[in-house]
Amino acid sequence: CAACKKKWDGSTLLLGTMYSYDIFAAMPCCQKRLTCKHCRRAVVDVNTGLSFYSEYSRMITCPYCKAYDYHFIRPMSDTFVVKQPIWN
Repeated sequence: CAACKKKWDGSTLLLGTMYSYDIFAAMPCCQKRLTCKHCRRAVVDVNTGLSFYSEYSRMITCPYCKAYDYHFIRPMSDTFVVKQPIWN
């Protein structure tokens, strides 16, 4: 994670399964990953989270600025730091 420096853990995912949601957005590791894209305040508390993985890939209203957006879906370059590329 670019914010908290934790390694992403996808061990709960089943290889070969088609997921209909953003798997990276669905597993937030820190509060920064759950902030509004507009005002940068917390949309969801990391300790509480959302009930279902798919909810992180849906549009949600920020309780502060009322922006209705896909707040948790972010570019990989903004979310993670790649220490060593997989392919050259």
